[in-house]
Amino acid sequence: MPRHRRFEKDRAQTLTPGEWTSLEFETVVDADHGGTSTGSLYSLVGVNEPDGALYDFSVGVTISDLSAGAEVQIRATEYEPDGDGGWRYARNRPVDSPVQAGGNGHFTYTWKGNLAKGRRVRVRLAQQGDTAATIVSATADVFYWPK
Repeated sequence: MPRHRRFEKDRAQTLTPGEWTSLEFETVVDADHGGTSTGSLYSLVGVNEPDGALYDFSVGVTISDLSAGAEVQIRATEYEPDGDGGWRYARNRPVDSPVQAGGNGHFTYTWKGNLAKGRRVRVRLAQQGDTAATIVSATADVFYWPK
């Protein structure tokens, strides 16, 4: 039986043109690990699954202030410890890159994976417009099976 957690974002986050940005959530609801938590939350899977996990997630993101014709890229990225107490990129998953007519955009992305021991998975976004855009809100539902 899979476990479930839901992430919510309602605080603005800037997307600078051409830069990959990790999606920051403010709230996670996870009945298996203490109910509701708040803070700067980036990893969807791996924080409480040290031996890895199978996972299946969906995320929906609303972005405002997009330039006309701006490409928005969204992907899952796995991170691993860097040996100095931080995290480094380990593997990018395939990217989805819709083009927006301008203004507000609503984007979704799903991925299923097998997270290796010690790794974490995040959602990252980039936009290729002429000016900065703003992530207005996001929600993610994650189903996972710890190893």
